[in-house]
Amino acid sequence: MGSKPTIRIKGEHITFPRLWSAAAHFRELGDETPVGSYFEYLAASVFTYFAFEGFLNEIGRLVDPVAWQNERKFFTQRGSGHVGTLGKLDYLAAKAGWTIDKNAAEYRSVEELQGARNFLGHHRSELFDAEYDADEYADVDTPAPEMDTYAQKGFVDRVMRDVETVSDALLRAARATFPHQLEDRGTRAFSGGITGSFEKTRQVALSKLPTRR
Repeated sequence: MGSKPTIRIKGEHITFPRLWSAAAHFRELGDETPVGSYFEYLAASVFTYFAFEGFLNEIGRLVDPVAWQNERKFFTQRGSGHVGTLGKLDYLAAKAGWTIDKNAAEYRSVEELQGARNFLGHHRSELFDAEYDADEYADVDTPAPEMDTYAQKGFVDRVMRDVETVSDALLRAARATFPHQLEDRGTRAFSGGITGSFEKTRQVALSKLPTRR
């Protein structure tokens, strides 16, 4: 009796659109919870950063697979001039021929998001030492921790909007410079095209073995 035929499939799960969806989900939960939305917005901030870096890594592996084969090492070398997530953005922008306006509000928001990631990912207890007039102390609030900054609706709305703007601009430039590598990747980083195409699992049947007799 011959063996059963087999099919081998190879594909990819693109994760950054799901991370972006997670950010949007937590922001929506925060919007629906007027009181007590601290952790929802904080989670939205974190997932926005994860999605942004995931997007950069996806574009990077398609347009420069050599650099992204060992991207962690490449983007941690101080002498490379491209360190961390902002270094990846600068590197890809240069390859795509896109000049980033680093004074633009959108880029500043990306810098702030990077700062939030560094603060939360390498957090240490915050110490404070403040002196108040004894008669006024009863009306003075304890200094707020820096973490509170990243758990605000205004911060989340701004960084999500600006990250999307920067990512869309990079994608447009990269598609113009690398049309073959990005031909089926849509025109928007997180909304519509690229999300729609990336979120699907790509599967290709590589071989179908005939039944052995």
